[in-house]
Amino acid sequence: MLEELISFFGIGRIRAKGPKSNVLTYAVDSLRDLEEGILPFFDAHQLVVKAADFRLFAEIVRSMRRKEHLTSAGFERAARLAYAMNAQGKQRSRTLTAVLAGSSETARQAPSLSETVKIQSDPHGDMGSQAEMPWPFDPAHRRVGSNNSA
Repeated sequence: MLEELISFFGIGRIRAKGPKSNVLTYAVDSLRDLEEGILPFFDAHQLVVKAADFRLFAEIVRSMRRKEHLTSAGFERAARLAYAMNAQGKQRSRTLTAVLAGSSETARQAPSLSETVKIQSDPHGDMGSQAEMPWPFDPAHRRVGSNNSA
């Protein structure tokens, strides 16, 4: 049956439900595939069971495709929608409060996009030097060789 879903939708994969599970699930990992393949099908063929959860899921996918989750307010909205799904998430290991608090802590520790930081990689393979790049990337500061020419 799971193979039939891949054949029908033309997207997705079959994976184990967990690391030690014998249960297999159909998974679609790409937001684009979800928005362009799965959501339109279920918009046209409404679910009878879990219809409300599907509507919340669809809104989360669409907001993530719009990159709204990259802002604090957008992330909080998506998290609240997700926690409203599946019987209020009774089987979740973390509370919504913990998730939102963790998100705030991560945001506080992240470097500001207004400041430049260097990203450095160690030598790889035959490369005899390290590569550096300022972040956010500023093409005016791009260096090729040692003469700063572009």
